[in-house]
Amino acid sequence: PSACEFFILGTTSNVYCMRLDLRPSCTCPNFLRGNTCKHILFVMLRVIKLPRDDPHVWQKALLESELDQLLHTSSVNEAVLASQSVRSRFQEITGSNPQHEDKRLCSEIWRGISPCVTSRWLE
Repeated sequence: PSACEFFILGTTSNVYCMRLDLRPSCTCPNFLRGNTCKHILFVMLRVIKLPRDDPHVWQKALLESELDQLLHTSSVNEAVLASQSVRSRFQEITGSNPQHEDKRLCSEIWRGISPCVTSRWLE
């Protein structure tokens, strides 16, 4: 995969798309205003489990080699996966087909958000 999308459920029940790509991005209002995005930080720190002092956490852009390393050598923190009922409901609402996409759904509470509803590895 050359990118990964994580769908994050916020406290307002809005779902934001965090894309781990050469330039990590998010559809949340904070990111769109140019501010630090808690969804990107959550994915880097809690889902991918990078240490806080890892420079990848704070970089605004990644080299292809860095992105490749994150996507291929990082393991997803299974502790943040959502229950099967949450995953099924999300797939039902979005019309996604779990047989054609690698879905990871998360439900752990972190600083007032219920993050990482799902992720999709992209080719």
